[in-house]
Amino acid sequence: MTDTWENVMLLMAPIRGNDGSVLGVCGLEVSELYFMLSYPSEESDFGSMVTLLAPMNGDDLLLSRAMAGQLEETYLNTEDVLQVKKGKYFNQYIGKHQTFLGVHTKVNLRMTDGSQLYAVTLVPQDPYLRASALRRAFWIIGTVAILAVLLLLSTCLSRSFAQPISKSLELIRNEGVLCRECSGVTEIDELFEFIQTKMQAMGRPRLPSNIEELFDSFAQRATSLTPTEHNILKYYADGKGINEVAEQACISINTVRRHNANIYQKLEVGSREELLLYIELFRRCDRLDELI
Repeated sequence: MTDTWENVMLLMAPIRGNDGSVLGVCGLEVSELYFMLSYPSEESDFGSMVTLLAPMNGDDLLLSRAMAGQLEETYLNTEDVLQVKKGKYFNQYIGKHQTFLGVHTKVNLRMTDGSQLYAVTLVPQDPYLRASALRRAFWIIGTVAILAVLLLLSTCLSRSFAQPISKSLELIRNEGVLCRECSGVTEIDELFEFIQTKMQAMGRPRLPSNIEELFDSFAQRATSLTPTEHNILKYYADGKGINEVAEQACISINTVRRHNANIYQKLEVGSREELLLYIELFRRCDRLDELI
């Protein structure tokens, strides 16, 4: 094998007859032109990939004595020496003007001076790093987008299922009116219906006769209020103050006070505080609808 690669015999085997005599030699002759045409550079997602058959001197890859595939657009200087830094998955090949990534494998061939030959595959480092960074960014953006969609779905599910259930449980705690299918969960809705039926069967608690008479009398007196006075009573039942009543009823505070005086007289109460106390008693006994 010559150092110029102009005429190289890579494989030679003797041809023997039946009696063991050598009849000739059979071999494969590979030239630099043949190798270049057989192993052109290949475009990949990480840049142009080039194939070499080259000797090494320690940790240096000697490109000047290498046989290289077609090097179009690879910017590989065949007179360079690449220093090899081994990595976990691939090696780094550092030259004077450019750095490559790749692998090399020892082949069972030597040059005429005894140098071991290696099959080498290289890609430029910079295009590889750019392509890797782009792929990582793509996966990160995709992961963030998926997480955002999952978060949105969880929020929608929470609003569709958790909130109605929480609202229904709050109604139970506050002894509010329960409605059928208010939670959206069949088992819970059936429980709500059962509780509602029990509450209706229990009915309104029976009050002592004197208290019952007091409530009935007060409710009867409330029927004598004018529509305006009835609206003002409703504002007080909603927790409004005198200023809020004047603002929402679009009347002056003095007018509200005059209506208050009439309401006190008709309901036989001495003050606004006493009126509010009656309203609260009616609310706690679930009879507020008799006033408003």
